[in-house]
Amino acid sequence: MKPQAVAALAATALALLLSACSQVVDQAYEGYPPSSDLKLASFSGATSVYGSVNPDSDARTLVRDSYAKLGTSQYTISSRTRDDEIKRVAHDKGADIVLVAIRVPQSSQYYAPALVDDNGNLFVLAPYASNNTTAVATGHFQGSPPLPANGADVEYVVTFWRRATTS
Repeated sequence: MKPQAVAALAATALALLLSACSQVVDQAYEGYPPSSDLKLASFSGATSVYGSVNPDSDARTLVRDSYAKLGTSQYTISSRTRDDEIKRVAHDKGADIVLVAIRVPQSSQYYAPALVDDNGNLFVLAPYASNNTTAVATGHFQGSPPLPANGADVEYVVTFWRRATTS
């Protein structure tokens, strides 16, 4: 086989693999029915993505900050999720904020959450913190174990949020 044909075949295989991996966030999405009863603010058009090592506590903080949960994507995968896929799904769903939590399947221990950027580099997300109902990125995930090596199964719990109106 000619080198050009091998390169084209490899590029096609990589594109198919990335496409299949990137669709998992959208395919796993389940809407959160109680939010349909709330009056939501218009989608801001911008999405902030934060990490979480305690998604239950962070969810309570978001509710206290007047955000409503739109839905969740929960899935187990051996590759890493891309930042642009999270943002694409968030934009499609109208989410102002996304929380990403990662753990070993059936474990209660969460890792410092990381995504893959446009260049294929892994980066750790900043945690969500409340500051007068404005989301800000602060601090680090001290005491959280590092993400397992690529190829090990991890469970992503990704929640999507939009500001709820008070009137």
